[in-house]
Amino acid sequence: MAIAQAQLNQLVNSEHGKPFAESKDRYMDDVPSEDGHLKLLKCSGSLEKAQIHQVSLKDNVMGTDIVANPNNIQATQQSERDRRSLFLILSCIKPESNLYRTLSDARFTTGRQAWTYLQASGIVYNPPSQSTAMEHKHRVAKWTWMNLPRDQQDKFLCIKFMGLLLGHNPMLHPSFDIPVPELVQIYCFGLHPQAKVEALTLLNDNAAAVAAGVVFPAVYPAYDPQAGQAHPQAGAFDAGAFALKCSSIFQAKFEAGIFSLNRQPAINVVSTDVASDLPVPGQDASHFLFVSYNDVLSSESTPTEWNEYLLSVQRVQPDFRTCNNCGGVGHFAFEHGKFMCPTAQGTVPTDLLSQIKYPFGVRPWNFGKGKGKGKGMGKGRGKGADGAGRGRGHYQTYYVDDTGDHHAVAAPTVPLPQLLPAAPAPAEPQAASEADTSINAFEGIHVTDDYNWNQW
Repeated sequence: MAIAQAQLNQLVNSEHGKPFAESKDRYMDDVPSEDGHLKLLKCSGSLEKAQIHQVSLKDNVMGTDIVANPNNIQATQQSERDRRSLFLILSCIKPESNLYRTLSDARFTTGRQAWTYLQASGIVYNPPSQSTAMEHKHRVAKWTWMNLPRDQQDKFLCIKFMGLLLGHNPMLHPSFDIPVPELVQIYCFGLHPQAKVEALTLLNDNAAAVAAGVVFPAVYPAYDPQAGQAHPQAGAFDAGAFALKCSSIFQAKFEAGIFSLNRQPAINVVSTDVASDLPVPGQDASHFLFVSYNDVLSSESTPTEWNEYLLSVQRVQPDFRTCNNCGGVGHFAFEHGKFMCPTAQGTVPTDLLSQIKYPFGVRPWNFGKGKGKGKGMGKGRGKGADGAGRGRGHYQTYYVDDTGDHHAVAAPTVPLPQLLPAAPAPAEPQAASEADTSINAFEGIHVTDDYNWNQW
C-alpha cells in the first residue's frame, strides 16, 4: 500500500513540475466582436490539447473532471488543473486590457470560473440583432446554384452548392442557425435544373430517400466506431449523402452530353510585340491571349503594371474595344457577320457587363445609353455616344514643379483614341514625335471612381 501511495505521489509531483501551457497569440480584449464565438472556439482548442494527469483542461473548465468525494491525490490533481486552465485562459487575453485585470482578481481561482464568465454576452461575443439574423436567413433561403462563384459552377456544383449552404454561418452565430432539414429543402429548390427533379423526388418520397441512402440509418454502420448502436438521427436527411447522390446524377448527365455548362468569360488580348510583357503568368505570345478574370486578379501584378501594359498595346492596336457578349477586350461578339467571342452567347447578363470598370485606355461597349450627363475632374463640353448627350470633360492634365506642387495645364494636343470618339483621318499624314506616342504622353490623366464608362 505504501509503495502504491509513493508511486501516486511521484506521478503528482512529476505533473506538477511540467511547464504551464499558454497561448502564443493574445486575441481577446475588452471589445466584444461578432467573431467572439470563433475566439472562444480557438481558446477551447488550446484547452483541449493541454492535458494534466490524462485529463484535458477543457474537461476541467467544463466541469466534467470533477470527482465526487475525492481522495488527497485526486484533490491535488484537480487543484493542479484548476490553476493551469486559468493560466492558459489568461494567456489568450491582452494583459493591458480590463478583461485581463478582472480575471486576475482574487475572485477567480479556477479556469472553470473564468470560462463561465467569458461565455456571458457582451464579454467576448457581441451577438447581431434579431432583425439581422432574420434578414440573413431570408437571404440564404433564396440562394441557388447561381450564387456559387463563376469558377465553381462546374460538374461538381451539386456538392459545392451544399457546401455553400452548410457554411452559411461562418461566425457561428446561434441566431443564424438553420436546421439541416430546412437547408436540404433550400438545396433542392436551388439546384441546377438537370438535378432538381431527382432531388425533389428524394425530398418528397421517403421510401426513395431510404433506398438511395440519403438518410441516416437506424444503427451506426460497421465502419463507424459506434457500430451497431442506435443512431440518434435515424431517418433524418444526411446532407452530405444527399449532395453526393444528386452530384452523381448531375455528372452522369453532363458527361453524357445531355447539357453543357456556360464557360467562364475571358479577356481576349490581341497579340502584339509587347505580348510577352503581359503581367499574368503562364501566357504565351500566340495570336490570341485569353486571360480569365481570375488570372488577372490572382496575378502578382499591380494595377499600374496592368494599365501600362494596356497602354503599350494601345499604341499598336488603336481600336482597343470591348465585347458586348463577355466584356472581354480586343474583339466584338460578331465580326463580319460571324460570332467570334470565345464565351458562349448570352451567358453573361447585360446589367453585369454594364457595371464592369475597365482600366484607362479601354473604350467599353455602350449598352444603349446614348444620352446623359456625366461629371469629371476637368471642365469642358463634349458629345456623348452616337453624337447624342452632353457632359463635362472627364480628363485633366498637370505638371509637377520643383517644389512638388501640381499645376493644371491645357488638355494634350495629341488625340487620345482611348477616351475620345475617333476623328476623321486627315488628308495628309501627320508626323508625331516619339514622345507623343509613348506612355508618358498619357501620364497625369485622372478618371474619377464614380465615372460612368458606358455614358459615351
